[in-house]
Amino acid sequence: MTLIFLMLLGVVITVYTPQFAFFKWGAGLAIQAMVAYVLIGLVFMSLREEWLMVTSLFCAAILALFLKFNTSSQANQIPEAYGPKLGVGIFELAEGVTIDRVISQLNLLKPEIVGLQKITSSDKIEIAKKLSFQYPFYASLNDSAASMIFLSKVPFLSIDTIIWNKNKALVCCIKSSKINDKLLLYNVLSPSLGKSQDYQEQKVFYNRLAHRARQTKENVLFMGNLNEVPWSAEILELRRLMGLTDCRRDFYPALPNLLERPKDHMFNSQHLNCTEFHEIRDVTGLHLGLYANFQKVNTSQRN
Repeated sequence: MTLIFLMLLGVVITVYTPQFAFFKWGAGLAIQAMVAYVLIGLVFMSLREEWLMVTSLFCAAILALFLKFNTSSQANQIPEAYGPKLGVGIFELAEGVTIDRVISQLNLLKPEIVGLQKITSSDKIEIAKKLSFQYPFYASLNDSAASMIFLSKVPFLSIDTIIWNKNKALVCCIKSSKINDKLLLYNVLSPSLGKSQDYQEQKVFYNRLAHRARQTKENVLFMGNLNEVPWSAEILELRRLMGLTDCRRDFYPALPNLLERPKDHMFNSQHLNCTEFHEIRDVTGLHLGLYANFQKVNTSQRN
């Protein structure tokens, strides 16, 4: 009975997560927990422990349903239509991700818009030397520890910053011929949270971001590391406030980090279709960033 109680308790904590760092970290491993429940269920089946097997598989099914209904509402990729497409990438230089690795990926993918996070002064020098011809337009939010920047092949119409304690956002507007319209870009970085006060500050910050988006009628692309997984209550509330759809189609933890969590995100507004989405990894399996292609929604698609 103790094992059954503990297995059920793990599911309850994942679905109804308390606002404490340890529980939030555990809930972020919902995919790994679901797979573990299936494997444990198979072990109990081989040991002929029927109640433990049924409980394990039941827990796996509950987590599968939880993830299904608390991630993107458009999990199926929209087919690419005839016409131009806008490529966008977001990369965070942390945990072994170097600017040289990012630059090599940019040379392969050739996105029109690039968001970079946790950029140091030496990184800026490398960007200026190796990417200024490819991306002549540059916007930055400077920080004493690390900066955030946007690189673009088209000029910025406006550049703004939103800062609330340790939460930071670089907000830029462009007009792209690829979608024949204006586009509001968010490059957002939120810290890891530990105290209930941190969550209140994050909530205020998200409300400010949503207010900024509601002030304009432009299409919105939102990207960055929010230190929360897609199925967390905070991300679901942010998407609801801003009316955005998650571009992520799937997530597979990979070696060398099987406890990896999808903390970086890319969201789009309803007038854009995400026709292609990729998690970018190097040959060692290290997560580098996200890349997606977008097209403007036409009238026939919306009907």
